[in-house]
Amino acid sequence: MQGPAAFSRSCILTIKAGQSTGKKTGITLTPASFVLATIQGNVAGVHVQGVTLVTGSPGSFTIHLNKTVSTCTKVAWFAVNSQGIPSLEGALARRAQARSPTTQ
Repeated sequence: MQGPAAFSRSCILTIKAGQSTGKKTGITLTPASFVLATIQGNVAGVHVQGVTLVTGSPGSFTIHLNKTVSTCTKVAWFAVNSQGIPSLEGALARRAQARSPTTQ
């Protein structure tokens, strides 16, 4: 791929001043879904504490910050379905097996 990529399941969620959470609704999520979230900018002492999911169609997720923000804070998010993606453990095991010498 060359140039910028566009994803249909990513955006910016704004957490309002005086709040520590922001909710995105109307998104289909499964038990295999996960959401990556990161604050846009440098907000001293504030970080994404976690993301809680409500699966289904429509589903939703809530981004939780570690504390209430004093100004509107933008958080970028990216929703991914991990179903069908091999686990990291499985991939590492296959890699180790491929590197081990074979005896015949």
